[in-house]
Amino acid sequence: MSERYAPGIVPAEYDRAFFEGEFWKLRMVIDALASGEEHNAEPAKVWTGLLVQADGTNWNPGSGAGPYIYKMGTGWIFLG
Repeated sequence: MSERYAPGIVPAEYDRAFFEGEFWKLRMVIDALASGEEHNAEPAKVWTGLLVQADGTNWNPGSGAGPYIYKMGTGWIFLG
């Protein structure tokens, strides 16, 4: 991957531990979304990149039920 896509994030040479860590993060996100756990209130702790499934009734971040990602300074972004 070139610096154009991820400046300063990707190591200059192949680093197995780095990529295993990144793939582990992706798996955790996919597993969390696949679990189908819906939130009926905003999580107590939020951070950039947090993915949640909103129920759309008790907690509606803006576009009804579905998956949302949190982005600092922007808030909840609907992914569905």
